[in-house]
Amino acid sequence: SSTDQVQASVVQQIDESGSMGFSGTPLKIVQAKAGAKQVIASSSSNDYLSIVGYDGTATIEQNLSKKSGNVTKLENAVDRLDDGGSTDIAAATREGLKPFDRAPSGTSKAAILLTDGKDSASESEVINNIVPKYNKRNVCLYTVGFGDSADETFLKRIANTSDCGTYSNATTQGSSTVGAENT
Repeated sequence: SSTDQVQASVVQQIDESGSMGFSGTPLKIVQAKAGAKQVIASSSSNDYLSIVGYDGTATIEQNLSKKSGNVTKLENAVDRLDDGGSTDIAAATREGLKPFDRAPSGTSKAAILLTDGKDSASESEVINNIVPKYNKRNVCLYTVGFGDSADETFLKRIANTSDCGTYSNATTQGSSTVGAENT
């Protein structure tokens, strides 16, 4: 592909709830941030990226921006995340769909949900109402679980409900081999 061609629009939804800071060496929040920065570093300069942080609510920390010229803004958005509060994956996935409104046409679209999966919100809302909206907009929804206590059953259900998502478990610091496992 030509160097001017946009290849992907990626929205990372990063769990910054209290459970991400309770256990693990290093802490799960540190691992999630390292994984998010790994995605930024490995993406093409022509890709578009966005950062959404969530706990009991979700906030777009960095709007969908072309990587070229915005690496520092993207990394700073990741660095601002801090653990505390509850986990609302429904809020994360709802808010995480909004940046795709700005996605350039013709790009592959992917959302990456990074979490320990300890959800205090309604699983059925995510599975039955929100993930189908990703499918309708041709957005692959990948899930990455952190820590031994990650709710893998729920995270796999999200990925399996996505038309093209997969689940992965991040087993080492900064490791988020998205797409490695789907069952």
